[in-house]
Amino acid sequence: MSRLPFAAVMASAPVTAATAGIEQAALSLSIGMVGVVLARTIFVVRENARLKRVQPRSETLPLTLAAMLIAGAIIWDRQLGISMAAFTGLGVGWVAVLLLDILGQRVANVLRAILGMDPSGGVPTDMTDRLRNIDERDKN
Repeated sequence: MSRLPFAAVMASAPVTAATAGIEQAALSLSIGMVGVVLARTIFVVRENARLKRVQPRSETLPLTLAAMLIAGAIIWDRQLGISMAAFTGLGVGWVAVLLLDILGQRVANVLRAILGMDPSGGVPTDMTDRLRNIDERDKN
């Protein structure tokens, strides 16, 4: 008789005991959040290697939290089980990654245009002159 099934039961017993008292919805929600964080972490590590610099959390955290909010709402609303919550979390995380990959520069350019900056990141000279004049008036 093979000892493999016995070993599998012994290995899964602590996990079963640890999760037995946790409500199914909370466990599904936490598994989904781990999926989002995993997908975003893989993307951030890949981007850090590509850019040859470490991105600060202030750049990566907002999109991760937004993806977690979306995944959490879907998981909670649909009352998904553990496996579907994991796939939903990974899916939402990767959709955020793909949107950032595909539309990232365009979104940054749109935000810069809205804020009055040119796509290279600088402030137009006429706006700089206006701001300098406003600052001088405020000092007087």
